[in-house]
Amino acid sequence: MYLSYWGLRERPFANLPDLRFAYTSSTFEEGLARLLYAVREDKGLALLLGPIGSGKTYLLRKLGDEVARDGTTVLEIVNPSLKPMEMLQGIYNQVHLVSGARFEGFDRDNKTDLLEALTIYARQKVKAGTHVVLLVDDAQTITDPLTIEELRLLLNLCMDARYLVQLVLVGVPELLERLREFAGLCQRVDVSFRLEPLSVAEISPCIAHRLRVAGAAEKAADIFSSEAASEVYRYAEGIPRLVNNVCDMALLVASGEGLQQVDAASVIKAAEDRSVPTSTFGL
Repeated sequence: MYLSYWGLRERPFANLPDLRFAYTSSTFEEGLARLLYAVREDKGLALLLGPIGSGKTYLLRKLGDEVARDGTTVLEIVNPSLKPMEMLQGIYNQVHLVSGARFEGFDRDNKTDLLEALTIYARQKVKAGTHVVLLVDDAQTITDPLTIEELRLLLNLCMDARYLVQLVLVGVPELLERLREFAGLCQRVDVSFRLEPLSVAEISPCIAHRLRVAGAAEKAADIFSSEAASEVYRYAEGIPRLVNNVCDMALLVASGEGLQQVDAASVIKAAEDRSVPTSTFGL
């Protein structure tokens, strides 16, 4: 509704994992560096934690893109509240879709066959000098302890002192408490990182980056006043998803009032219109 008013090609603050819009904050860059190290240096299990809306899925997508360029096979589980057999079937299906590998004579309803097919494929990757990495988003939603145990057992698949399948578990900070109930898996965490919210100094650059990608070009840094950016931080507390929500509505409010720049009042009204109390932010 406001795109032409601000000279934009597309919505700058959509909460979709589009890597073009990902703002590489200092904590994002460090998190990516840690996870790349984990995958490229053959670490078995890496853990990425962060509050809801902090950009974990963006970071996971960026990681997948980066290691795929190395020849790594990237498998993803985005809804991990599965039974062990369902998870293994999902992995099996992804190996087929991602690689085109066909496993003649294997029964996808037989656990032994599923693991054997995965092992054969992963061995081929290791021999070629690359990896198979399994990315598990929202891992805190795993409720079946047998599924967690199945993930631990995947780390037992090795060849020539290398992991056949590496794991990256992603979730809210409570995930760590959950894993502590499973010492066998928790003790195998090689790399751990907590993704923090944006700092107040990063809000304006983040907003300008997204506006620039959406088509604002040279005027991207001028659409939100510095006072407006301060209000965005005050309401969103640095959580990127909430920054997007407030900024999206603020653009609509300011355009509706015929303003040439989003001001602090527009952000305040946008936050009030969304009826999101600040005490809920970051939870």
